[in-house]
Amino acid sequence: MRGMVIDMDDEQLRTLADVQGFLDGTMALEFAVAADERYAFIARTVKRFGYGRLKRSDKAVVLRFLERVSGYSRQQIARLVKRGGERRPLVKRYRGSRTSFARTYTVADVLLLAQTDTLHGTLSGLATKKLMERAYGVFSDVRYQRLATISVAHLYNLRQQPKYQQQRQVWTKTRPSGIPIGERRAPAPNNRPGYLRVDSVHQGDQDGMKGVYHINAVDCVTQYEGVAKGRQRKRYPYRLMMTPYEKLKSLSQAETFLKPKITFAQLDALAGAMSDNAAAERMNAARSALFRTIFKETPVIRGAHLHDRYIVP
Repeated sequence: MRGMVIDMDDEQLRTLADVQGFLDGTMALEFAVAADERYAFIARTVKRFGYGRLKRSDKAVVLRFLERVSGYSRQQIARLVKRGGERRPLVKRYRGSRTSFARTYTVADVLLLAQTDTLHGTLSGLATKKLMERAYGVFSDVRYQRLATISVAHLYNLRQQPKYQQQRQVWTKTRPSGIPIGERRAPAPNNRPGYLRVDSVHQGDQDGMKGVYHINAVDCVTQYEGVAKGRQRKRYPYRLMMTPYEKLKSLSQAETFLKPKITFAQLDALAGAMSDNAAAERMNAARSALFRTIFKETPVIRGAHLHDRYIVP
């Protein structure tokens, strides 16, 4: 019943027995009440039957009736019936609470994010934020006005919304998990070499950058010692996110890397003539055309088995 628009003529319901007959299906009614008048219908029904003076069993009949014809939940019907008994008119008062947040990003922004990810292959949050920031700040694309200031964390939230998932789905292969081959316990070498004691020391963080771990391994019998440094995870602050051309310009004496008679003024004109999205569209179109040419010119011959494929050069 929920979700249906119900119109009915309640003039035929004069007593609680009529209401009970309607609920039991023994009384035929003509449907004639507009859907946008449900609040008025609930208030009229509450006052007609004197809901506040009814017995508990009769109140249950009225509540079941209102729940049946309105499509609202039992909890919402109980709230509306309570408000319908007041002197104030029963009207809709849907509005955000004082603590609710205003919606900043619209459905159009979510769809635009999906389109951007389709063009660029769903890059990392930092790289995608940089692209949208450039689209608005450098290429004056007003569609990215709100997305240009989005945080990386909220960008991932938008990627989880149903509207985004309907436009773009990304599947990745299952990553193999490593199988532990060692045991963490004190070695018992019994005068046999090859049992190691391993200790690690953290160098410490500096200026927000994670420090490395120094690993010290000592053979319990021969006392042979080996010292190594753990692999440091590379992090890219947002201020260092650049396009390859911007990275080239940021180098010291970048002009020395240019060919003769080529200047950065000429390259700036070429770089500003096409937006990142337009360049991605052209690159994707060229790649698709290349693949179609390869598949068209390369014959494929099936072998004796169904899954055997031989490509003839």
